Amino acid sequence: MALTHDKNFASDQEKDVHEVSSLAKRIRRGEYNAGALRKKQLKPDFVEPIPDGSRRRMKKRAPLTIGEKISIVHQVLVGHEKQADVAKAHRVSPGVVAALMLKARRSP
Repeated sequence: MALTHDKNFASDQEKDVHEVSSLAKRIRRGEYNAGALRKKQLKPDFVEPIPDGSRRRMKKRAPLTIGEKISIVHQVLVGHEKQADVAKAHRVSPGVVAALMLKARRSP
């Protein structure tokens, strides 16, 4: 009977030590700082949908088709849209749009 009591007591102490060490890790990470708790409270419960044009670009995009190139040049020259906006809409860098515009202006 005393042996089982000692085993139970030892396992309880081991659990307590484990809980204390895990709590200490969380405190070191900053999960119990007043600022961290405030941030967690201020964080909204919902996530707003991200517009298509503002997503991070993939590493490699398929090459632009002729129709896309014509559309880009048309939007900038005729539609008077900003090159940055057109670049976001077509998921290319503004430099690509600038290069297309330069090429279009040089050879009409």
